Amino acid sequence: MKLLPLAFAFGLACLPAAFAQDSPAAPEAAPPQAEAEAGEALPTREDVIAYFKTAYAQQCAFALENAETVEPVVHELGYRYAYDDASVPDHPYVLYGFECQGGAYNFSQVYLAVKEYEGIVPLAFAEPSLAIVYADTENSSTVESMAIDGYTAKTLLTNSEFDPASRTITTFSKWRGMGDAYDSATYELVEDRFVLKAFEVDPTFDEEMTPETLLDFRATN
Repeated sequence: MKLLPLAFAFGLACLPAAFAQDSPAAPEAAPPQAEAEAGEALPTREDVIAYFKTAYAQQCAFALENAETVEPVVHELGYRYAYDDASVPDHPYVLYGFECQGGAYNFSQVYLAVKEYEGIVPLAFAEPSLAIVYADTENSSTVESMAIDGYTAKTLLTNSEFDPASRTITTFSKWRGMGDAYDSATYELVEDRFVLKAFEVDPTFDEEMTPETLLDFRATN
């Protein structure tokens, strides 16, 4: 796996668990000329960087202000639809990962894709919403119940990595610095969409890593 490089070091105080869980606001209005017309050349790396600086100027202000240069991690992937026959070439798909926010132990990234018709597309990712009941307010090392009570979507992923071999993005959101309580999601590029394939969580602050898998659709591949 290739970890998105951290273009800067942060000296912030530890962020609360909400940093890893809250869905951020959507990016600002897209800059003009983000779409690609059929037959036109795809947007370039410079086009995508310019889009990122404009669309995420507020959401990723900390990264933009603290990084000397904006250096995305770029993967040229391509995909095929299930109905494509052998005569149809792969459709272009270029994934860009940008550093966005950071703290003492959690760092977030945003992802943009370049597609043949849509042009530059900001990506959003599904995530379960959790209902967790602890034994009592003073004991967060014992969980009485935990269940998924809905779904949300977010544009920032925490401590994320993209693996070109499996075409997956994985996250690891620490709920505190030592990482004993956390959640982790796996998203797979299926045709031209990133689909939530697995989700695990360890809600206990007990200095041990004992996650529970709440979703796992990988066996259906």
